[in-house]
Amino acid sequence: GTLEDRPRYNKSRCFETFPFPAADTGLTPELTAKIRKLAEQIDAHRKRQLAAHADVTLTGLYNVLEKLRSGELDIALTYDLVTSPDIDFQPLAKLPPYVMVGEYHPLASLPAVSMQDLEAYPVVLLDTPWSRDYFLSLFIQAGTTPNIIMRSTNLETVRAMVGNGIGYSFANARPKSNLSQDGKRVIRLRLAGSHRAMQLGYATASNTQLSRVVSAFAERCRMFVSDQYIPGMAPPSFFDPHAVRVMSDVS
Repeated sequence: GTLEDRPRYNKSRCFETFPFPAADTGLTPELTAKIRKLAEQIDAHRKRQLAAHADVTLTGLYNVLEKLRSGELDIALTYDLVTSPDIDFQPLAKLPPYVMVGEYHPLASLPAVSMQDLEAYPVVLLDTPWSRDYFLSLFIQAGTTPNIIMRSTNLETVRAMVGNGIGYSFANARPKSNLSQDGKRVIRLRLAGSHRAMQLGYATASNTQLSRVVSAFAERCRMFVSDQYIPGMAPPSFFDPHAVRVMSDVS
């Protein structure tokens, strides 16, 4: 609507769709309190890191392609989710999607799960511009509907929610630690079926002569990053469960 010739906001459910899961989603008061406490811890950690690294912003991370075009960056390690004719992408390693669940999740003891197995359970979605579409495409391909209970743009936040039993999630990167930042165990399970893997690689602006330093860096990336080994990540063969506990085992 309008007020004179100026836009006026008409109240609707547009901004009320995902404020916080309602009681009819199965969210108990205990789980609500757990989410609130966890969110406060994560927010405090985020503020500490932003204070220590003021130049680190989500906008800056998403603008990698623009920085390559402008010459602000010579080369960037990134994923193949966004491509452009004026950007050259050299793939180095494939990162298939996998499923993360909490230690006491009903599916935690299975060697692999399918999209159909997951349909009955709530999901915590990694809600970054590129990853969101990629993970939602898994449901579209399988013909299943996601029950999205929470969203976050931060992978560690997602892992913490998974570890605290709020829901399962997907990821491609493989942290070496199987603990969330608040110390909860995160179980990594194979995702059955054929799914497009994300590719890790390096990107450079097209038609640009690389300097000797940048060329040497690219060569080192080709030497030390592969499907079998990515520095800082767990090997692709590492999957839980190894010794998953169930609630009855805990006294």
